[in-house]
Amino acid sequence: MRRPALPLTCLAAIIVLFVVACGGDDSSEGGEQLPTGEYVAAADAICAEAQGEIDALESTAEDEFRVVLEAGVAIQEDQLERLRALGVPEELEEQTTQAYELLEQLNAIARDVAETFSRGDIERTQELVDEGEVLNSQLEALADEIGLTTCGA
Repeated sequence: MRRPALPLTCLAAIIVLFVVACGGDDSSEGGEQLPTGEYVAAADAICAEAQGEIDALESTAEDEFRVVLEAGVAIQEDQLERLRALGVPEELEEQTTQAYELLEQLNAIARDVAETFSRGDIERTQELVDEGEVLNSQLEALADEIGLTTCGA
């Protein structure tokens, strides 16, 4: 039996999971603290590069869906590593730590989406997408607080 096709709105929402707000971890794991403007510019540059890679992955082919999601998660994990290497300004540590935690949750949801979709569990896939959209909204708000323009756009 053929699994039901993933509705286009669901697919679009999942791709939106990868258009997330950027955030680094606290400065203890990054380099020397950067001035806020330099941090924002560097973070936005990292996000723009990651988003370009993710945009290149987009596919609506059902057979490629899991591969696309897994590749997107790998890109996001690399993005997080690069963001963590930035020296987060002290005044942004709380927001970037929150964003980092939310990004980790989004990556976990994306992995779960790939798994549930592969099993043909469209209802659970949609529930996970909805959870991801809530997290993504929170990340967008954090990006605005931090002053990011590319991240979270």
